[in-house]
Amino acid sequence: MRPNSTRIELTIDRDNSRNDLDGVAFITPEYQHVVVLQNRNMSTTYQVSIQDAGVAGKELRLDIEPRSLVTLVWN
Repeated sequence: MRPNSTRIELTIDRDNSRNDLDGVAFITPEYQHVVVLQNRNMSTTYQVSIQDAGVAGKELRLDIEPRSLVTLVWN
């Protein structure tokens, strides 16, 4: 993470009882949004939808494979 980045709120709606999908979000001094997601499950792929509260009507959908880490960066 870039120096002086600020951690921001990230809400994960959990539809599983194991809580094996984790994430954090930051905004950099250059106003880039960064989300890091981790799927700790050994066999389940999660379908994730990312919505930026500052951008209405847009979302990113992706699959996070088992035992993986994903970093997303956007302006």
